[in-house]
Amino acid sequence: MRVSISPRGALKLKPDTEEEREAFKVFAAVS
Repeated sequence: MRVSISPRGALKLKPDTEEEREAFKVFAAVS
């Protein structure tokens, strides 16, 4: 998992692995 900061100062999470991508989808779905 990488965290980058957008020009507007927002944090962006970037999943690296397939497992993280799956967890990311679930997280996005519930939030």
